[in-house]
Amino acid sequence: MSHKNKHIFFLDTEFEEEIGLNGETIVTLISVGLVGISKERKMSAASYYGVSNAFNESALKREWLVKNVLSKLPAQEARQSLEEIRQGILNCFSKADEIEIWADHPYDFIILRQLFGGHNEMYDAINEKTGGSLKFRNLNELSRVVPFVEREKQTAGKRHIAIEDAKAGRINYINMSEALPNHLKAHLL
Repeated sequence: MSHKNKHIFFLDTEFEEEIGLNGETIVTLISVGLVGISKERKMSAASYYGVSNAFNESALKREWLVKNVLSKLPAQEARQSLEEIRQGILNCFSKADEIEIWADHPYDFIILRQLFGGHNEMYDAINEKTGGSLKFRNLNELSRVVPFVEREKQTAGKRHIAIEDAKAGRINYINMSEALPNHLKAHLL
């Protein structure tokens, strides 16, 4: 079933996952990037990049994280509270029959849910803003059908910057959706 008014977004998050003293998993949001695509499937549409000020950067010591994520973050004064990040994300959305959020990894959706305080809270907040249904989609759905389409990769300097990775997701979606056979477009897009 196709909707008359569907908005499509691409999500990426950067985070740290640690095991706490009690064995619980502690996930710390570092940054989030969300970019939309216009109705004409052109690049310009709503976008948002938020870097959290709610984590202790000096406590995050894992070498890979420091080199690939933390070293690329903006200065502390450019960072935002979790509430400001939630609002920034919601500001990207407008009235629609359906919202699709695509990501390269399903864990990005878990991080988004956590940011809003849980599954139901996230759905309620987005539904209140859009009035439509919400679907999470994995870009691997498309890459399995058109594996011959080479995936866009960011340059090393932009990789693991959430907004840049979300933009790469948008480019990959466009390239893969254009390569889909027509009989599959109605089922997958």
